[in-house]
Amino acid sequence: MHSLFFSNYHSKLYYLKYRDRLWVEVGRTEIIEDSLNPEFIKTIEVVYYFEENQIFKIVAYDADEFGNENLDIRQSNYIGEAEFEIQKLISSRQNVFEVS
Repeated sequence: MHSLFFSNYHSKLYYLKYRDRLWVEVGRTEIIEDSLNPEFIKTIEVVYYFEENQIFKIVAYDADEFGNENLDIRQSNYIGEAEFEIQKLISSRQNVFEVS
């Protein structure tokens, strides 16, 4: 049973493939248990193409199952998502920026 305030966060990163207009999964984080502000350790590497508009999407979930790298996303609760252009992240101060 989850509390009302803490979640077992994990996220998936997607890349928008322009040719097909499809979101392609690039990677996913580990599960951080019982946290309000998860700090993920696992990195997800992507290829950055200068002067090419690359759009990514992060989708956050609350996991109901633990210890499974290939977690079935249907066993998680959707929390939210944010899209961003990788160029804005690369050029931002300290690689931090706000997504609206």
